[in-house]
Amino acid sequence: MHVQLRPLSEQVIVITGASSGIGLVTARMACFADVAFADGQVRLAREP
Repeated sequence: MHVQLRPLSEQVIVITGASSGIGLVTARMACFADVAFADGQVRLAREP
């Protein structure tokens, strides 16, 4: 089975863990590839 992928400019990319490690590297590579994206960070508070 052959899958036809659309160009990155026509897709939405969600990168989890983009503040460090492989997520950060992936986000940086997307920037250098002129991929438009928005970043955000959500931290959930833990109950004691």
